[in-house]
Amino acid sequence: MSFDRARGRGRSRGNWRGGYRGSWRGGWRGRGREFTERVSFSSSQPPSKRPRLVQAPLVTCCYKSWRTYFPTQSYTEQGYLTKLVKGFESYFQRCIDIQRKNEIQSTGSLRIDFQQLVKDDSLLGDIPNLVSDIRNQPENTLNAASLAMETVLGKILANDLAEDSDQSDTEDNAQGPPKDVCATEFPRLYLRLYNYQPMLPLKQLKAPQFGKLIAV
Repeated sequence: MSFDRARGRGRSRGNWRGGYRGSWRGGWRGRGREFTERVSFSSSQPPSKRPRLVQAPLVTCCYKSWRTYFPTQSYTEQGYLTKLVKGFESYFQRCIDIQRKNEIQSTGSLRIDFQQLVKDDSLLGDIPNLVSDIRNQPENTLNAASLAMETVLGKILANDLAEDSDQSDTEDNAQGPPKDVCATEFPRLYLRLYNYQPMLPLKQLKAPQFGKLIAV
Protein backbone atom coordinates (compact mmCIF):
# COMPACT_ATOMS: atom_id res chain seq x y z
CA MET A 1 0.00 0.00 0.00
CA SER A 2 2.82 2.34 0.80
CA PHE A 3 4.50 1.61 -2.54
CA ASP A 4 1.32 2.37 -4.51
CA ARG A 5 0.82 5.56 -2.63
CA ALA A 6 4.39 6.55 -3.38
CA ARG A 7 3.90 5.77 -7.05
CA GLY A 8 0.69 7.71 -7.01
CA ARG A 9 2.50 10.67 -5.54
CA GLY A 10 5.18 10.36 -8.18
CA ARG A 11 2.66 10.36 -10.97
CA SER A 12 0.91 13.30 -9.42
CA ARG A 13 4.11 15.30 -9.21
CA GLY A 14 5.12 14.41 -12.70
CA ASN A 15 1.76 15.33 -14.16
CA TRP A 16 1.66 18.56 -12.22
CA ARG A 17 5.16 19.61 -13.18
CA GLY A 18 4.86 18.59 -16.78
CA GLY A 19 1.41 20.01 -17.26
CA TYR A 20 2.15 23.24 -15.47
CA ARG A 21 5.52 23.80 -17.07
CA GLY A 22 4.32 22.93 -20.53
CA SER A 23 1.24 25.08 -20.29
CA TRP A 24 3.06 27.97 -18.64
CA ARG A 25 6.06 27.97 -20.96
CA GLY A 26 4.04 27.45 -24.11
CA GLY A 27 1.47 30.05 -23.20
CA TRP A 28 4.07 32.65 -22.24
CA ARG A 29 6.16 32.06 -25.35
CA GLY A 30 3.13 32.34 -27.59
CA ARG A 31 2.04 35.56 -25.92
CA GLY A 32 5.54 36.92 -26.21
CA ARG A 33 5.54 36.43 -29.97
CA GLU A 34 2.09 37.97 -30.20
CA PHE A 35 3.24 40.98 -28.17
CA THR A 36 6.32 41.36 -30.41
CA GLU A 37 4.20 41.23 -33.53
CA ARG A 38 1.82 43.86 -32.14
CA VAL A 39 4.67 46.19 -31.25
CA SER A 40 6.25 45.74 -34.67
CA PHE A 41 2.92 46.37 -36.38
CA SER A 42 2.10 49.46 -34.36
CA SER A 43 5.59 50.91 -34.76
CA SER A 44 5.27 50.63 -38.52
CA GLN A 45 2.27 52.97 -38.51
CA PRO A 46 3.03 56.66 -39.22
CA PRO A 47 2.77 58.89 -36.11
CA SER A 48 -0.41 60.91 -35.88
CA LYS A 49 -0.02 64.60 -36.68
CA ARG A 50 -0.82 67.01 -33.89
CA PRO A 51 -3.25 69.84 -34.73
CA ARG A 52 -1.52 73.14 -35.29
CA LEU A 53 -2.33 75.91 -32.85
CA VAL A 54 -3.29 79.12 -34.61
CA GLN A 55 -3.01 82.27 -32.50
CA ALA A 56 -5.79 84.78 -32.99
CA PRO A 57 -4.61 88.21 -34.14
CA LEU A 58 -4.24 90.75 -31.36
CA VAL A 59 -6.81 93.54 -31.39
CA THR A 60 -5.40 96.99 -30.72
CA CYS A 61 -7.62 98.97 -28.37
CA CYS A 62 -8.22 102.54 -29.53
CA TYR A 63 -9.04 103.68 -25.97
CA LYS A 64 -5.96 104.24 -23.85
CA SER A 65 -7.94 104.24 -20.58
CA TRP A 66 -10.02 101.14 -21.31
CA ARG A 67 -8.54 99.24 -18.37
CA THR A 68 -9.33 102.12 -16.03
CA TYR A 69 -13.05 101.79 -16.64
CA PHE A 70 -13.21 98.08 -17.52
CA PRO A 71 -10.39 96.37 -15.58
CA THR A 72 -11.76 92.84 -15.98
CA GLN A 73 -13.28 93.02 -19.48
CA SER A 74 -11.36 92.76 -22.73
CA TYR A 75 -11.79 95.16 -25.62
CA THR A 76 -13.38 93.84 -28.80
CA GLU A 77 -14.18 95.89 -31.87
CA GLN A 78 -17.69 94.47 -32.22
CA GLY A 79 -18.44 94.10 -28.50
CA TYR A 80 -21.45 95.68 -26.85
CA LEU A 81 -19.31 97.75 -24.48
CA THR A 82 -17.52 99.25 -27.48
CA LYS A 83 -20.89 100.04 -29.02
CA LEU A 84 -21.91 101.86 -25.84
CA VAL A 85 -18.70 103.89 -25.76
CA LYS A 86 -19.02 104.92 -29.40
CA GLY A 87 -22.67 105.89 -28.94
CA PHE A 88 -21.89 108.09 -25.94
CA GLU A 89 -18.87 109.49 -27.75
CA SER A 90 -21.09 110.80 -30.54
CA TYR A 91 -23.44 112.26 -27.94
CA PHE A 92 -20.72 114.12 -26.04
CA GLN A 93 -19.27 115.51 -29.24
CA ARG A 94 -22.57 117.33 -29.69
CA CYS A 95 -23.32 118.37 -26.11
CA ILE A 96 -19.99 119.25 -24.47
CA ASP A 97 -19.51 123.00 -24.76
CA ILE A 98 -16.98 125.30 -23.12
CA GLN A 99 -18.97 125.46 -19.88
CA ARG A 100 -19.24 121.72 -19.55
CA LYS A 101 -15.62 121.26 -20.51
CA ASN A 102 -14.62 123.52 -17.62
CA GLU A 103 -16.94 121.60 -15.29
CA ILE A 104 -15.31 118.30 -16.21
CA GLN A 105 -11.80 119.66 -15.77
CA SER A 106 -12.55 121.26 -12.40
CA THR A 107 -14.67 118.51 -10.77
CA GLY A 108 -13.69 115.37 -12.68
CA SER A 109 -17.35 114.68 -13.38
CA LEU A 110 -20.32 115.83 -15.44
CA ARG A 111 -23.93 116.09 -14.24
CA ILE A 112 -26.57 115.27 -16.86
CA ASP A 113 -30.35 115.30 -16.64
CA PHE A 114 -31.55 111.73 -17.07
CA GLN A 115 -34.83 112.77 -18.69
CA GLN A 116 -33.04 114.82 -21.32
CA LEU A 117 -30.48 112.09 -21.91
CA VAL A 118 -33.02 109.38 -22.71
CA LYS A 119 -34.94 111.71 -25.05
CA ASP A 120 -31.98 112.36 -27.34
CA ASP A 121 -33.03 110.78 -30.65
CA SER A 122 -29.50 110.45 -32.00
CA LEU A 123 -28.29 108.73 -28.85
CA LEU A 124 -31.28 106.38 -28.85
CA GLY A 125 -30.50 105.57 -32.47
CA ASP A 126 -27.01 104.47 -31.45
CA ILE A 127 -28.13 102.79 -28.19
CA PRO A 128 -31.76 101.65 -28.54
CA ASN A 129 -31.79 99.95 -25.11
CA LEU A 130 -30.35 102.95 -23.30
CA VAL A 131 -33.01 103.15 -20.57
CA SER A 132 -32.84 99.42 -19.86
CA ASP A 133 -29.03 99.45 -19.89
CA ILE A 134 -28.87 102.31 -17.37
CA ARG A 135 -31.42 100.68 -15.08
CA ASN A 136 -30.24 97.06 -15.23
CA GLN A 137 -26.50 97.45 -16.00
CA PRO A 138 -25.62 100.84 -14.51
CA GLU A 139 -21.96 100.10 -13.83
CA ASN A 140 -21.05 99.11 -17.38
CA THR A 141 -23.27 101.75 -18.97
CA LEU A 142 -22.05 104.68 -16.87
CA ASN A 143 -18.43 103.54 -17.18
CA ALA A 144 -18.85 103.46 -20.97
CA ALA A 145 -20.25 107.00 -20.84
CA SER A 146 -17.36 108.15 -18.63
CA LEU A 147 -14.78 106.66 -21.00
CA ALA A 148 -16.48 108.34 -23.95
CA MET A 149 -16.49 111.62 -22.05
CA GLU A 150 -12.75 111.33 -21.41
CA THR A 151 -12.12 110.54 -25.08
CA VAL A 152 -14.07 113.59 -26.28
CA LEU A 153 -12.40 115.82 -23.70
CA GLY A 154 -9.00 114.67 -24.92
CA LYS A 155 -9.91 115.58 -28.50
CA ILE A 156 -11.13 119.02 -27.39
CA LEU A 157 -7.90 119.67 -25.54
CA ALA A 158 -5.93 118.49 -28.57
CA ASN A 159 -7.78 121.01 -30.76
CA ASP A 160 -7.11 123.75 -28.21
CA LEU A 161 -3.42 122.93 -28.22
CA ALA A 162 -3.37 122.96 -32.01
CA GLU A 163 -5.03 126.38 -32.13
CA ASP A 164 -2.63 127.77 -29.54
CA SER A 165 0.26 126.34 -31.54
CA ASP A 166 -0.91 128.06 -34.73
CA GLN A 167 -1.23 131.40 -32.97
CA SER A 168 2.22 131.33 -31.45
CA ASP A 169 4.44 129.45 -33.91
CA THR A 170 7.55 131.45 -33.12
CA GLU A 171 7.27 130.99 -29.39
CA ASP A 172 6.50 127.29 -29.72
CA ASN A 173 9.53 126.75 -31.97
CA ALA A 174 11.73 128.34 -29.35
CA GLN A 175 10.32 126.20 -26.54
CA GLY A 176 10.12 122.96 -28.52
CA PRO A 177 7.23 120.95 -29.95
CA PRO A 178 3.80 121.34 -28.36
CA LYS A 179 2.76 118.85 -25.72
CA ASP A 180 1.05 115.81 -27.14
CA VAL A 181 -2.44 115.41 -25.73
CA CYS A 182 -2.08 111.63 -25.95
CA ALA A 183 0.59 111.87 -23.26
CA THR A 184 -1.77 113.76 -20.93
CA GLU A 185 -2.92 111.65 -18.02
CA PHE A 186 -6.56 112.21 -17.09
CA PRO A 187 -7.98 111.33 -13.70
CA ARG A 188 -10.88 108.92 -13.73
CA LEU A 189 -13.97 110.82 -14.85
CA TYR A 190 -17.53 110.18 -13.72
CA LEU A 191 -20.93 110.74 -15.30
CA ARG A 192 -23.52 111.67 -12.68
CA LEU A 193 -27.22 111.49 -13.44
CA TYR A 194 -29.93 113.52 -11.73
CA ASN A 195 -33.72 113.67 -12.15
CA TYR A 196 -33.72 109.87 -12.39
CA GLN A 197 -37.12 108.18 -12.41
CA PRO A 198 -38.96 106.29 -11.01
CA MET A 199 -38.53 106.84 -7.28
CA LEU A 200 -38.50 103.73 -5.11
CA PRO A 201 -39.65 103.90 -1.45
CA LEU A 202 -37.15 102.46 1.00
CA LYS A 203 -39.66 99.90 2.27
CA GLN A 204 -39.79 98.41 -1.25
CA LEU A 205 -36.02 98.06 -1.52
CA LYS A 206 -35.45 94.30 -1.78
CA ALA A 207 -33.01 91.77 -3.21
CA PRO A 208 -34.29 91.97 -6.85
CA GLN A 209 -33.05 95.58 -6.98
CA PHE A 210 -29.48 94.57 -6.14
CA GLY A 211 -27.07 95.75 -8.85
CA LYS A 212 -29.64 98.00 -10.49
CA LEU A 213 -29.82 101.79 -10.58
CA ILE A 214 -32.58 103.07 -8.31
CA ALA A 215 -33.62 106.43 -6.86
CA VAL A 216 -34.86 106.58 -3.27
